[in-house]
Amino acid sequence: MVKEIAESSVKSEWVTVYARVSSSEYRDNLDSQATRLVDFCNAKGWSVREVIKECASGLNDKRPKLQKILSERKATKIVCEHSDRLTRFGLNYIKLLYPGEIVIVN
Repeated sequence: MVKEIAESSVKSEWVTVYARVSSSEYRDNLDSQATRLVDFCNAKGWSVREVIKECASGLNDKRPKLQKILSERKATKIVCEHSDRLTRFGLNYIKLLYPGEIVIVN
């Protein structure tokens, strides 16, 4: 009985990789960025559940794919290559308010 409670209380890890480029002319870099992030996660032993790629300015605070990640709150880890790939401003607010871990690779 105790073992069943302990196992059910453990939240399964949900790792989301978020890759972003500022414009469509850098779309090739988007794929390589996502691949590097997945490789990083695999090297850490983290199983990636979803890879989100977005083409939008870092100054744009209405990025639908990032908004979905943040509002759904299912990711226990959000992995990004550089802090400016996630957001140009306000990263500390996101870290403060988001219940999961924000991992910046570089």
